[in-house]
Amino acid sequence: MLRLRYLAVALALVNAFWFCENARRARRGDYPPSVALARLEEAARLLPEAGDVAWLSEREARPPAALRYVLAPRRLVPPPADWAVADCSRCPALAERHGMRVVREFRAGVAVLRKPPADHGRGGLPKT
Repeated sequence: MLRLRYLAVALALVNAFWFCENARRARRGDYPPSVALARLEEAARLLPEAGDVAWLSEREARPPAALRYVLAPRRLVPPPADWAVADCSRCPALAERHGMRVVREFRAGVAVLRKPPADHGRGGLPKT
């Protein structure tokens, strides 16, 4: 019986450690590649297949390392760029601050942004 108690305490400690570690990563935006892929899977379909994509975030200026691999062969660059992936809760405000428009918002605070076309007379963004 004593061994079972020690085992239960050890498992509870390991579980608490992993919970705290995952919460810390989520606050920093440092997601493991599998989680980053799940967050960006839909957004990546709207982006050009190659080229430069900026990373915009309300929390952190530097993109998490995993995103470079998730969005490959696209190259993550600092703004400005024609396209951007945003990690935001208020995406329209973030887009406006960078002279961009929201193409589409996805779950988990992810959005795809794009610079507006040069000729404003046509109204809106070109179809992708």
